[in-house]
Amino acid sequence: MRVIVILFCLGCSLFGQELKPIDIDFCDALQHPEQYSGQMVRFRAELHFGRHFYIREGQCGPIALSYPSDSDVKPKPPFDLIRNDVFYKTREFALQNISPPDSKDKRVVSVTMEGRFDSVFSLNKNSKVVRKGKGFGPLGLYDNRLVLRSFEDACVISPGKDNDCVPLEE
Repeated sequence: MRVIVILFCLGCSLFGQELKPIDIDFCDALQHPEQYSGQMVRFRAELHFGRHFYIREGQCGPIALSYPSDSDVKPKPPFDLIRNDVFYKTREFALQNISPPDSKDKRVVSVTMEGRFDSVFSLNKNSKVVRKGKGFGPLGLYDNRLVLRSFEDACVISPGKDNDCVPLEE
């Protein structure tokens, strides 16, 4: 009986560790995607919407944003999307503020995101970076994606305001 309890506890702790994200820099993840592919990550970046949601930060990106329930997400993650107030407010703001990416007067939403980072790049057995498979998002255009678990906090950056980040309205 004692062995069963120990194995159960060990299994629970290993499962919990899988979902604990690594805090990373978004641009670093794009410079070294093979190091983060398949891992739970947390980073801050801008959420944009064109024909679909995508993520970028300054000159870094874009990468695709997917939900765990999307049919093209494989393997399926061991988590569901957390649909809280931050998720709904962030998504609504991005949908209402569609403008060309190079627009000088565009307000953007900056958000801390958590999820599984996927990349077409990986390390082979000789520790060389290799490309595997097609890309992500529409027509496979993106080399990387975030399978979203949650938005943790969000704020709005308006042009000409010294990049001050103002919390989304309540």
